[in-house]
Formats: sequence, C-alpha cells, structure tokens
Amino acid sequence: MNQPSKVDAGRIVIGIVLIMIGILAVIGQFFSVPVWRYLWPGFIILPGMGMFVGMLAGGKKTGGLAIPATILTILGLVLFCQNLFNVWWTWSFIWALVGPVATGLGIIIFGLYTENAEARHGGAIVFIIGLVLLAIFGLAFGLGRYNASGYIVPLVLIGLGIYIVVRRTRGSSPNKSSGSDDTPHANP
Repeated sequence: MNQPSKVDAGRIVIGIVLIMIGILAVIGQFFSVPVWRYLWPGFIILPGMGMFVGMLAGGKKTGGLAIPATILTILGLVLFCQNLFNVWWTWSFIWALVGPVATGLGIIIFGLYTENAEARHGGAIVFIIGLVLLAIFGLAFGLGRYNASGYIVPLVLIGLGIYIVVRRTRGSSPNKSSGSDDTPHANP
C-alpha cells in the first residue's frame, strides 16, 4: 500500500482551501453578501497557517518557519479585525503588535519547537519590547482619540527622565576609576 507523501498532503490541503473559498464565493453571490469585503485577510492568514503546517510536517529542521508564520497570521488577524470594525486608525500603534510582538512570539515558538533556550530567551526580550512599544504608542495615539495622550505622554517622559537621572549602573562604584586595576596579579 502506498503512503501519501508530504507533497500529496500539501496538494490535498491546497485543494480543500480552494474548494472552501469557492463555496464561500457562491454563498456570497446567492445571498448577496459581500464575502470578500470581510474575508480578504484570509489570504494573509492562510499562508501563515500553511507555514505552521509545513513546520510541523518538516520536523525541527523547519522550525524557523514559526517566525514568518506567526507574523503573517497575526498580521492577517489584525487586518481582519480592523476591516470588520473599521478601525484603520489603530495602525498608529498596532504596528508594534504585528512587528516586534509577533516576531518575538515567533522566535519563542521556534525556541520551544526546537528546544532552543537561547531562542526562547531572545524571543521573550523582543516580545516584551514589542509590548512596551504597543503600550506607549497605544497610549500616545490610540487613546489620543479620547484626549488621554495630553497627559499620558508627558507623564511617561517625566518618569523616563527620573529613571535615567537616578538609576545606578551595574557594578560601578564612584570610588573606582575605570582605568586602574589595584588587584595583585601572580607572575606567570
């Protein structure tokens, strides 16, 4: 008995997706529903999901697909929500979700899938930076529609300034000069 190859499985998935798209188009025509107006982000989500399937089918050596798969999937979901609720103005801050947050999450997924602790750690850092950017820009521009940015941005700047002025650098002491070394050394 012949086992279906990965290429055959890929063709089956593509065929099923095309059949589903065709059925949606026919239903849209029959009920006069503008299907494409709401579902076009699926053309971005589906390749992202396909990359996840490819990653799982290809084993650990294809773990790197997690990064573009996550970015495309999140981008498609963001576009779907923006299109559905007509909130295109959110791009002023939501780019941080699509960029650094999705990239960091993709690196974390890659690290988990390939059991790479360094990738998980690096991905977590990128993810957190993205969340901070999302919060800052969301407060500055997203809530600006509700006059909150007039207070938030100046308060964030004040807090950041205070932090920079009072923070201490790690391992530095005011009594040590950076060029001298008073530690005795043994002669080789």
